[in-house]
Amino acid sequence: MCKKFIGILFLITTIVSCNENNTINSDNNKSEVFDYSYLKDINNLDIDSLYSIALSGFDDTLKVEKLLSTYKLSIRNRPIRIDILNKALKLSRKINYNTGIAKCLKNKGLDYRYKHEYLKSIKHHKDAIKYFDKSWDVNSRIKNLNSLGVAYRRINVEDEAIKYYFKALDLSKKEEHLKSMAIAMNGIGNAYIILEKYDSAIKFFKQSLELEKLCKS
Repeated sequence: MCKKFIGILFLITTIVSCNENNTINSDNNKSEVFDYSYLKDINNLDIDSLYSIALSGFDDTLKVEKLLSTYKLSIRNRPIRIDILNKALKLSRKINYNTGIAKCLKNKGLDYRYKHEYLKSIKHHKDAIKYFDKSWDVNSRIKNLNSLGVAYRRINVEDEAIKYYFKALDLSKKEEHLKSMAIAMNGIGNAYIILEKYDSAIKFFKQSLELEKLCKS
């Protein structure tokens, strides 16, 4: 606990220092500044300062990841900065970073879903698939498939939703990712309810519940 507090304090000090000086040196431009696991629980972050830090340095995969982290932090520290996500996507395409392109498209799909623009959401999640096929980030690939299932359920296309939930489930099993397995099974159960396949729904809900217990969710 103490170690985590020290880490958070370091990150806050770095960000404040960069904001006050309006400059940044190479030591401060480390990836630790964008450790999402620390920063996600901090309120009232200066997103503009983080964005400035992310934009410094070379156009490489690390810069893309910094931009993506900054975008995700803006979701908790409104307004949501779609311009940062678009910048990350543009840079990912420029340097042919398939994982970056895939993650950006996934996030754009989520953004459209939250805006209730489900067809645009589906388009971006499906566009992301071909880049995830060439990506090392299997966990994000699984999340994209589950999100695609959710988007199809929002427009009541249950058969397509089930198809992508099962793809997410199969991949989750290979990776032994219990939480993603639970999410996929829960989605399948909900889709089966709409299709009035109640026995199948109960089966998947029970399996999902057992996995949630294992995850202590």
